[in-house]
Amino acid sequence: MLRYKKQKALTVVEKKLYLNKIGTRSFIFDRKIEIPPSGGYYKKLFSQGATLVPRNFWFVDIQKHPQFGIDPQKPYVKTSEAIMKDAKPPYKDIIFEGNIEKEYLYATLRGSEVVPFSHLPFLKVVLPLRKNNNRYEILQKEDVEFSSPGLHKWISKAESEWNRLRGEKAERVTAVEWLNYRNKITNQKPSKRFKVLYLTSGTYLAACLVNLEKELKTTVDNTEIPLNGYVAEHKTYYYETENEEEAHYLVAVLNSEIVDELIKGMQSRGLWGPRDIHKKVLELPIPKFNPKNPIHRELSEIAKRCKTKADKILPSLAEKYNSIGYIRKKIKNELKDETDRLSELVLKLLSEQSPKGILDY
Repeated sequence: MLRYKKQKALTVVEKKLYLNKIGTRSFIFDRKIEIPPSGGYYKKLFSQGATLVPRNFWFVDIQKHPQFGIDPQKPYVKTSEAIMKDAKPPYKDIIFEGNIEKEYLYATLRGSEVVPFSHLPFLKVVLPLRKNNNRYEILQKEDVEFSSPGLHKWISKAESEWNRLRGEKAERVTAVEWLNYRNKITNQKPSKRFKVLYLTSGTYLAACLVNLEKELKTTVDNTEIPLNGYVAEHKTYYYETENEEEAHYLVAVLNSEIVDELIKGMQSRGLWGPRDIHKKVLELPIPKFNPKNPIHRELSEIAKRCKTKADKILPSLAEKYNSIGYIRKKIKNELKDETDRLSELVLKLLSEQSPKGILDY
């Protein structure tokens, strides 16, 4: 005879639930949220980054030659070891390596490098791009056959592997064309000095600022190598601006706990809790930055202080912990005084956009 041991499998919690509607989204949540239907000023101004995949075609580490060291003009690069660890079939065992002209080395960040107010070191990517005024131009191997032999060889291998692994599907789009799927590279503006990034998915929202004037370089074996630009990757959404104060203002709003709370009901849920964020956060009525508004100015100033603190403690946290989720949590704990104030200001900011207020407490 089989005997079954009864175990408690469910926890029952009694709560009052509300049907909420924000923009075009409706969802059931345990808070009543009153949001104007039009969304915020920035709703159409943030974009998802580019599909820099297969990642082991393009993400690289800069290698030191055992005899000649590093050539800053044409460094020797190899498929990133960190990327190889996460690679999946059929691309898992494909490795690219060779000398690449420095003008084709770019910086990027996946969502897993973004923490509140800061980010881990840039990842390096080989990209067939040329800056043309305020646009990126995609280069095919024919465009660089004589001018850039390193990139020509790299693209040739990428297209060969792409055709081999994708078969008939490769006839629809080349490996280089896939990089610019839906113009997600060429829509980016290389001349904009500041990029605000936030995660496409995660249990908790995190955002940071990339300053293209100060940060676009990497150091390998005491050799400094400039990176030719920053290209946002598809695991982040980005906004570009020339206004540093505006950039900090947005980072402050996006990192506030009240905003994270407001989007929780809209997020899809997986085994580990809420996941997808995408443009849900932009349904909130975030107003355009106004330097004359004291709340906007204070938010910007707090974000600057938070960035300074986060930048300072992040390296030691990254050395000590492997979990990006835990690193984010530690940073939030260190910045609790500042983020508590952010939530007060952001709640007031958003409530001013709604005659009924934001939350029904």
